[in-house]
Amino acid sequence: MGTLLDYHNRVRSQVFPPAANMEYMIWDERLAKSAEAWAAQCVWDHGPPQLMRYMGQNLSIHSGRYRSIIELVKSWHDEKQYYSFPNKCSGSVCTHYTQMVWANTNRMGCAVNTCSNMNVWGSSWRRAVFLVCNYSIK
Repeated sequence: MGTLLDYHNRVRSQVFPPAANMEYMIWDERLAKSAEAWAAQCVWDHGPPQLMRYMGQNLSIHSGRYRSIIELVKSWHDEKQYYSFPNKCSGSVCTHYTQMVWANTNRMGCAVNTCSNMNVWGSSWRRAVFLVCNYSIK
C-alpha cells in the first residue's frame, strides 16, 4: 500500500495553483483497518454510515483483466480535468480528485478485497476487485 501513499503524495505535489498549506499524506493504520472492514462487506456504497461523518472515502472497483493498484486510482486523478480551484466541478464528477488533494487532509488508509459476487449499479460482478481508501485530517 506504500505505492498508493506515494502516488497520492505525487498527485498532491502537482496541484495547480500550488497549495500554500498542502499537508504531506501519511499512512494511518486505523483508517486502513476501517477500509479493510468495509471492503470485506462487498457493498458498492460509501460506509459504514456511522464513520462517514468523520472521514472521506474513495471507492474503486474492477472485474476482468488484471489491473495494478495504481490503475484502480488513476481514474480519481483523471477527474482533475473537471476541477479548477477555487471553482466547483464542471461537467463530470471531480470529488474523488478533490478528496485526494484536499490540502488539510493528511492521513489515509486503504484496503483491497476480491468479492466473489458483488452488486454494482444493478449488475452482478464476479470476482470484483474492490478498493476502499479512507481519508482524514489531523
